[in-house]
Amino acid sequence: MDTTTIIVMAIVVVGGMFLILRSGGGAGRGDAQAHGGPGATHTVTLDVAGGSPDDPGVRRMVNSIATRVFSSMDQVQVVRVVRRDQVELGTVRRSVGLAGHVADVDRLRAPAARGGHVPDPTDRERVHHPEVHHDQVDLTPPTPRTLLERFELPDSVVAALGDQQSPVDVVRAILVAGGRSAEVNGDVVLSGDDAIIVVGGFDGRPVVAEDLSRAYLHFEASGATRGIEVCLGPYDHADAHRRELLVPVLGHVGPDAVQRMADAVALGGDPLAFVLEPAIA
Repeated sequence: MDTTTIIVMAIVVVGGMFLILRSGGGAGRGDAQAHGGPGATHTVTLDVAGGSPDDPGVRRMVNSIATRVFSSMDQVQVVRVVRRDQVELGTVRRSVGLAGHVADVDRLRAPAARGGHVPDPTDRERVHHPEVHHDQVDLTPPTPRTLLERFELPDSVVAALGDQQSPVDVVRAILVAGGRSAEVNGDVVLSGDDAIIVVGGFDGRPVVAEDLSRAYLHFEASGATRGIEVCLGPYDHADAHRRELLVPVLGHVGPDAVQRMADAVALGGDPLAFVLEPAIA
């Protein structure tokens, strides 16, 4: 067999393999387009046993899940959330605001109607500035809200509360009401091999790097294998992400995690599984 024949045969083989791979890839893309075309619906099973579409906790969960799906899957137009028993909890369409308000994009983009009055904030002659007498201004600081006012806690959590002003005790009560063990040591709530470290308070003070470092040391001392720092004040998400790269077993979340865990208890879910985000079955 001469060199020319060998080269021709090699070209034929390689060309055939290319056609096979190309046809396979085309079929894959076709399937993806078929499943992700206009009006594509994505169904998510929330890892809870109860709840109905009218429950505030369910609405929070559904909206949170829809936000995550829409941000990561451009082809999805409808998100449908169901319970473990496949009972529907809610449906969100991409064209509908997560709070249930339809976004009238065409009206927002349309130019102002001719002859219509458009308020001009720079028109100083038309702006009315009422006189303010400082002796009439109520400078009394607002009464700080209690934790029961900040969160919607199910009755089972409220019944397990010992100190209604302690964020740490709220986390403990949520775990206990959800059927989890909970042992408190300072700002650490230990449940088996998992630890939740409550960082900061609701006094408006930001959570700084020293707070996160102190929480890490408390996590290390707890002996837990996994941990979550629940930051009750504003914190540097970039710094938290860098820390998670160094210590992957220790995550960071904001105060919404407390409400999410409480909602999980109300819906018959595992509160510890909902610390980071709604748990999917």
